[in-house]
Amino acid sequence: MSLDSEFKAELEKFLADQGKTLLDLTESLSDSSSTNASPPIEPKHDTVPETVVKHIVSAPSSHRRRLRLFSGRRPVPNGEADFDNWRRQTQLIVDADDLSESEKISRLTEALLPPASNVVWALGKGVSAKDSLEGLEKAFGTTSDGEELYLLFTECYQASEEFPSDYLLRLQDLLIRAQENDGINAGRMDKARVHQFSRGCLYNDALLHTLALGKRLPPPDFVSLLHEVRQEEQKEKEKEVKRKSGQKGKGCHEQVVPQETDRVAELHEMMVALQHQISSLMPSGSAAAQARPEATNQRSNGRQRGPRKPAYRLICYNCGKDGHRMDECNGETNAVLVQQKIAARNQPAGNAEGRQ
Repeated sequence: MSLDSEFKAELEKFLADQGKTLLDLTESLSDSSSTNASPPIEPKHDTVPETVVKHIVSAPSSHRRRLRLFSGRRPVPNGEADFDNWRRQTQLIVDADDLSESEKISRLTEALLPPASNVVWALGKGVSAKDSLEGLEKAFGTTSDGEELYLLFTECYQASEEFPSDYLLRLQDLLIRAQENDGINAGRMDKARVHQFSRGCLYNDALLHTLALGKRLPPPDFVSLLHEVRQEEQKEKEKEVKRKSGQKGKGCHEQVVPQETDRVAELHEMMVALQHQISSLMPSGSAAAQARPEATNQRSNGRQRGPRKPAYRLICYNCGKDGHRMDECNGETNAVLVQQKIAARNQPAGNAEGRQ
């Protein structure tokens, strides 16, 4: 693609975005050159795009914003607007004093697609922008009267998991439609909006308590109320983030507990193994202990030399203390003390076996 053809394609694309054509550009350039007394200066080839763009941008008509497309089809196609929103934008153009009638009708018709464009065409040639908008209102506007629309407003409630700000926006749309069809006076809109929001916001009692809308006179307007609601939503969102971060920290702390439980179970298995080893060493001592009762009974009537210590004392293999068994222990596990007691028992201590 040559430089000239590439520039022409880019220029046509730019003009299309601005609602212009090459013919409009030619007429605009010719008008500008006729009013300029100075001789024209031949621009260099590399400065032509910049010169043309500056001229188009500086033109007063290039600052206008194009209306969104509207066809009247249902469901509303992608890229188009529904009639209520489109009509409100168009009404601003129709009521503008700085636009000529031809400019108004031009901007209105260029945003229409069939079947909406057929309605304006059926109104006849030379129809005004105001009459065109009224014709479209009859064809695609609501058929409900103001009282019915206001009733819809009073029966609008917050949906589950719907943010209060989104609910307020839905309320505002219904309230505007009711007001446009004489369902409510403009002076009563703030009071009606606050009343229905307090009544229909079903899932955010804390927010309503904070705003205390019923005690505020005069009631806040729509913009102020929406701003306050969004502020409270942001505060609640920050609290929720902090709560979640706190739960994550608690979860990390609780992850240590299973490791400690595994360690206790491991120590318990070690205690059981040690108990089995000790039980295997017990028979010889038990036999000696069973052989002595007769001699002990024979000397029971004689002189006693004092209390005789048992050969093996009871040791708890859980806490390591004397006087009770492991199945009777309520204390904490002390593996170090248990091992010390077992080691001390297995070592010979003086005349532990008694006299022969």
